[in-house]
Amino acid sequence: MTEVEIGEVVEGLWGTAGESTWNRNRAAVNSWLSWCRDKKRWAAPAVPSSCERRKEHVDATKDLPKAATGSTFRAGCCGAAATGRTRTSAGS
Repeated sequence: MTEVEIGEVVEGLWGTAGESTWNRNRAAVNSWLSWCRDKKRWAAPAVPSSCERRKEHVDATKDLPKAATGSTFRAGCCGAAATGRTRTSAGS
């Protein structure tokens, strides 16, 4: 394969994907091609310059700490499946 063909494949598979997906998959292809060249000594092209990394948007969202979500699940809002417990009748 040539660099142009690699670029066509990468663009065809992930050209419309989001920035993070594009960058992750481009890096995986680049890593694999490097492995082919460096470890196996196969003639392998590089990822072409037309497949540059894409600028990712800043995501201001934050993960909630476990303590913030734990009381919600313990309160039973989502049922027994969320807590991993099963419900039993009073006499069992």
